[in-house]
Amino acid sequence: MALFVHTLSGMRSGKILFVAALAVTASSSGLLFAAGCSSSSGATFGADPDAQPESAPGDTGFFQTDSGDGGRDAPTTCAPALPSGFVPAWKPPAVDLTACKTAELTAYGAACLVQPYDAKKCDAYKTANAKCSVCVESDSAAAQLAPVLWHDGRSYYTLNLAGCIAIEGKDNTGTGCAAAYQTILSCKELSCDSCFAIQNPTFETFAACEKAAGAGVCATYGTTESQKCATVRDAAAPTSACFPGPTDTTLDLFMKLAPFFCGG
Repeated sequence: MALFVHTLSGMRSGKILFVAALAVTASSSGLLFAAGCSSSSGATFGADPDAQPESAPGDTGFFQTDSGDGGRDAPTTCAPALPSGFVPAWKPPAVDLTACKTAELTAYGAACLVQPYDAKKCDAYKTANAKCSVCVESDSAAAQLAPVLWHDGRSYYTLNLAGCIAIEGKDNTGTGCAAAYQTILSCKELSCDSCFAIQNPTFETFAACEKAAGAGVCATYGTTESQKCATVRDAAAPTSACFPGPTDTTLDLFMKLAPFFCGG
């Protein structure tokens, strides 16, 4: 089965939310990976001997909040609830190999992807590096997706491994592994969006919701991903370049992915 990686960060409802997240399934060898916190760049990807396999990817991480909770009248729990209008729709990667230089990608990571998130610093970078910025990030609702995907009004971001799989696997058809990968993650994220708005939100709550979604409302999509992405991380597969090594940080992974989309 394929390894799934998220890195999430941002601000929502007056809170800073930081999620160092790695969505995982068992590989053919049974090896599982989990994300741990690093001091400046989110996640470090390493083996977790205590992790348990799932039939579809889930997440692991934490929330870092700056004040309060979801509100006195907010619910105290969340459960998976896939929006009734959810229809999987392949969103291909947006590619412009002339957009960025390596130094610009490095500067973007430092300005926009590290904690604590500084909106003014990120905006200043984007003003000074307009062409690279247009390529390197997009809203998750866009028709074509950048290497960095911002969700829910820049509440958090994820790294677009599905897009990398499409590029390196030369599969933009919407019927292969990349599309299946994108669909299962979108299903889980949407199903558990309410977990950001409960009282005292924690990433453990979000992860538990995603696990339940994988076994429930998103199970069919997880089965499809497992079938279509069985060899995506094989050493001989071009798509293996899209995945983190055991000592990679979030910024390391970003710097692996972004050149496939934006040059550099």
